[in-house]
Amino acid sequence: MKRALFVQPFLGLVLVCSGCASVGSGDSAAAPKAQATADDGADTSKLEHQVEIKRDRLAVAQMEAEVFEASHQRRMEFASEELSLAKTQLGIFKDFDLPNRIERSELALRASKDRAQEAADELKQIEIMYDEQDLADETAEFVVARGRRRAERAQAQIAIEEREHEKLVKRELPAEQAKLVLSVEKAREALESTKRDGELAAQNKAIAIKESKRALEDAETELADAKSGADQ
Repeated sequence: MKRALFVQPFLGLVLVCSGCASVGSGDSAAAPKAQATADDGADTSKLEHQVEIKRDRLAVAQMEAEVFEASHQRRMEFASEELSLAKTQLGIFKDFDLPNRIERSELALRASKDRAQEAADELKQIEIMYDEQDLADETAEFVVARGRRRAERAQAQIAIEEREHEKLVKRELPAEQAKLVLSVEKAREALESTKRDGELAAQNKAIAIKESKRALEDAETELADAKSGADQ
C-alpha cells in the first residue's frame, strides 16, 4: 500500500513535467517558422519594388531613344539644308556674281580710258585752235591749261581703276570664292559629324535599352524564384 502511494505521486510528477516539456517544444518550433514567413514577405516586397523600378527605367530608356531619334532627324535636316544653301551660294557666285563684277569693272575701266582719250583729243584740238587763231596769250594759256588738267585727271583715274580692277580680279574675288568654298566644306563636315554623332548616340541608346531589359528580366526571374520558394 505504501508502495502504491509512492509510485502514484512520482508518476504524476513525470506526467506533469512531460506536459511542460511538450508545450515548450511547440512554441520554439512555431517562432522560427513565423519569422521565416515574415522575412520571405519582406524579400518579396523588396524584389517587387526592384522590378517596378527596373521596368520604369526601361520605359525611360526607350523614351529617351525615341526623343533622340526625332531630335537627330531634325538636326540632320538642318545640316543638310545648310549644305544645300552653301552650295547654292557658291554656284550663284561662280555663275553670276564673279563674271558680272569682272565685266562691270572692265566696263568702268574702259569708260575711264575713253574719257581720258577724249580729254587728250580735246586738248589737242584746243591747242591747234589757239595756234591758228590770234587770241590773247592769257586766254589761250587759261583754256589750254584747263584742258591739260582735265586730261591729267582722266589719266590718273585710269591708273586708280586699273589697280582696283587688278585687286578685284586677283585678290577680292578669289578670296570671296575661297570663303564660299570653305563654307561648303564646313557645312559638309557638319552634316557628316551630325550623322556620325547620331549613329554613335543611337548605339549607346540601344545598349542602354538592352541593359535595362536584361536587368528587368533578371529582377523578374529573381522575384518569381522568391515567390516559388515562399509557396513551398
